[in-house]
Amino acid sequence: MRYAWLVLSVLCCLSPAAADGEARPKVISPAPSAYERVPPDTLSRWVAKVNGDPISVALFTRRLAANRSSAYLRFSGGEKGAIGEDFWTKKHDGETPAEWLKRRTLEDCVRIKVELGIGKKYGLIPDTSYATFLKALDRENERRRAALARGEPIYGPEQYGEREFLLYTLNNLRLAVQSKLAEEGPQPSEKELREFYETVKGMYFRLGDKVKIQGIRLTQKGTEPPAQAAARARLAEARERLEAGDDIQAVAAEYDDEGKVREWTFGPGTNHIRTRWRTELRDTALSMKQGELREVSVPGDAWYLIRCEQRESLGYRPFEEVRNTVRALYMERKYRKMVDGLVRSARVEINRAEWDKIEPR
Repeated sequence: MRYAWLVLSVLCCLSPAAADGEARPKVISPAPSAYERVPPDTLSRWVAKVNGDPISVALFTRRLAANRSSAYLRFSGGEKGAIGEDFWTKKHDGETPAEWLKRRTLEDCVRIKVELGIGKKYGLIPDTSYATFLKALDRENERRRAALARGEPIYGPEQYGEREFLLYTLNNLRLAVQSKLAEEGPQPSEKELREFYETVKGMYFRLGDKVKIQGIRLTQKGTEPPAQAAARARLAEARERLEAGDDIQAVAAEYDDEGKVREWTFGPGTNHIRTRWRTELRDTALSMKQGELREVSVPGDAWYLIRCEQRESLGYRPFEEVRNTVRALYMERKYRKMVDGLVRSARVEINRAEWDKIEPR
């Protein structure tokens, strides 16, 4: 099998070079070498080892940068004013953001090394080093540049960045390993697949709900603030009456523009709606609980006051129809469990001399 970092995913979108069905030559300057941009010593020095496999300073610092935003959100709550000079060193529940970020990054790198180690075991990649990964990235970007220059279609981006290529590599590697597991391991029985289907059908195979709503429409009479205030007041009155249990027919007769109750039914067959407000109405309706009241504004200074009258589950796609997908999900779950177990049992050795040098500032 070809190395996982050379496998092209046909699930990606066509690049602009092939989007219109014609292959036109496109000139792209060679991207700076990812491998040559990294100081050689950071590839040879290591922060930690996972079962004897070194995590280079280069890999660790790249993943540290990728995880930095998570630390900001976790410890600042997304408020810019919360990030002061002491942000990284101020303790929160006994741990500083710097300590949390380094620990999170180590966990991230351990999982990456475990997954790459599995790929190496199955002969899918030559080795697990970050240097090999960067060289593969350079080769893939050069291949894409040359293909575009010849007017050939490519899949995915014109050029990969390090983060994107790492995600791409790991995703392809996971699929390849899952295929290997399916080939060599015992096949799940029909009973096991059906039991697994029952645990995942709510997440993957729901047919959705059919929702029936009723409502009234109130249009603002005039564009001046008093007209808007009057319309909003009438809307509030209508809502109060419905919440108090008044019949919707009686409320509509007094408050609706045409004195009538409006009805809609939405479900899986109503996805293709062209007008924006009808799309908003559908999306609001599908998110409502039975008996719930909501307001939806529409162009022209008008509002709909709607109530969910009925919500009916349409069930799930039958097992016989999705058997192959269930099998693929089963193997994905098996792979994740295997990785989780290997991560938990991994022997991690930290190089304190390098670890203490790394600051997330």
